[in-house]
Amino acid sequence: MLVWMLPSAAILGLAGLSRSLNEDNARMVVEKMLHGPCISSILKMAADEMDEIGDLNEELYRRLGHKFVMYYGCNDGWVPPIHHKRMASVNTNGKVHMCQNGFPHSFVTTHSAEMALIVADMLREELDSWNPVAIETPSATAARRPFTARAD
Repeated sequence: MLVWMLPSAAILGLAGLSRSLNEDNARMVVEKMLHGPCISSILKMAADEMDEIGDLNEELYRRLGHKFVMYYGCNDGWVPPIHHKRMASVNTNGKVHMCQNGFPHSFVTTHSAEMALIVADMLREELDSWNPVAIETPSATAARRPFTARAD
């Protein structure tokens, strides 16, 4: 196994070559993830993805695309920008975003604070546009009553 053949410094250098990991994440990969059971799980997941992920299910995204929010990295070696373009043309009712910040594929781990702000803005925008129809039901009426503690 690679872990036992190369020193940690060499493996850390190789992890850094991915350019999708910052130094802290590369160190975590080397220290925590490169162990027999973890590597076995990673390889099983990769094999499963290669077997199960097929072509884009266009009919699904045309029908249910409005339920999806997709965020594509512009500097992404795993998911090139052409995938964003294709999804945007198929999922015309969904929210299909292209990163304008130059984040890598691992944007959630390498730019988590920035992504939290982006997701918060997306949620705020979605909530601002949401206009539920007011339906009077007993539970809706009860929900508007102020909370009062019961003395049991």
